Amino acid sequence: MSKDNTKCTTPIIYIEQDIKFENIVTINVCKVGPLKALLSQFRIKTPIFYLNSCVRSCQIGMRWERGPTARFRIICELEDNIEPVFQKIIIKINSFVISDTFTLKTERPEYFEWATCMLPTDTKDSDSFEIHFTIEHSIPIIRRNTMNCSVKITPRKYELYERLKMMYYDKLHTDVKINVGNKEFLAHKSILSRSPVFAAMFSHEMLENKKNVVDIKEVDPNVFEILLKFLYLGEIDEIKITESTNDLLLDLMKVADIYQMEDLKSKLADVAARSINVSNVVNHLILADKYNISDLKKSSMLFIQKNHVKVKDTKSFENIIQTHPALMAEMLCYLLKE
Repeated sequence: MSKDNTKCTTPIIYIEQDIKFENIVTINVCKVGPLKALLSQFRIKTPIFYLNSCVRSCQIGMRWERGPTARFRIICELEDNIEPVFQKIIIKINSFVISDTFTLKTERPEYFEWATCMLPTDTKDSDSFEIHFTIEHSIPIIRRNTMNCSVKITPRKYELYERLKMMYYDKLHTDVKINVGNKEFLAHKSILSRSPVFAAMFSHEMLENKKNVVDIKEVDPNVFEILLKFLYLGEIDEIKITESTNDLLLDLMKVADIYQMEDLKSKLADVAARSINVSNVVNHLILADKYNISDLKKSSMLFIQKNHVKVKDTKSFENIIQTHPALMAEMLCYLLKE
């Protein structure tokens, strides 16, 4: 063959994109009460609750004036400064609408202006507010087709989130079964491998990897279900964890430590720090000490310092003297130093 000195023509790659913005509507209800407990405080905030991928979380702030007059404000955590479109925001007591108007600040889109409303005359101490949200937002759904060549395209963040959510809820193409107690979970090895423990299990010729079945003992199925959802979506139900009557936070932290999920441990520590009160602060301190979470430990000790009169009368404070003498001594040193 004769030598051709001309340069080769670069192959042409064709990419078709069909970007369609599909409206998604979510309806949410937040119940806050009882009224007697609310009115005893000048200002209060609800726990954080989660909505969707654009409005990642919401929180209701309330304060009281004479009348009694209630004032409400909504605080949102938005994804990438995307402003949600709230179709309706309605506050009800006894099925009676007391407010349905909110104004969004332009300079800080995550904060709503305070909305003022009068409480009905027939309200009882046991009544609760119902705050109804109907939110409409657009998520870009991107469909791609390539010809002539394979092209690696990184999907948009929302598209990826929706795919992971579909994998978690629809259980499509699962390749491993996990037996936890009397409950069975179907999952994907690639997602479970976010945990170094599962990654090692599926990377070697272990029985679990050959049979595609994993048996987990001494873990509550409800705890594992929260861990599994976090592996897929990076989300936890903060309200469920903080309002649980059992040691759900402690159990989750223990399992997160077993499966070496540092990101889950960090998120649980943040939840614990935001939910500290007189009755749980000692348990949070023990938790922080056990798993070496310095920020939570400092927050717990600072809370004890400011509320030591009430905390020292709790049962958990009495128990720590017997069960964790070294931690008790450390706490006393911190209080005396401060």
